[in-house]
Amino acid sequence: MICEGDTVAHRWTFNGTHKGKMMGIEPTGRRVEVAGVQMNRVENGRISASWTISDALGLMQQLSLTSSPEENG
Repeated sequence: MICEGDTVAHRWTFNGTHKGKMMGIEPTGRRVEVAGVQMNRVENGRISASWTISDALGLMQQLSLTSSPEENG
């Protein structure tokens, strides 16, 4: 976690198993791991704005919904 002025940034990792419908995608039962970064602006002790970047392509590849560059040759 890094803090500067009114901005806080942190890196996170999500681990889980796709057991329920997600964004219209039926459960695959596959284990996934997704990394991301979130930045928050804090005003008066509360988050006033938030921005998140995560590896959505990596998630889709882990669920076998798209191929990786290695698979495409």
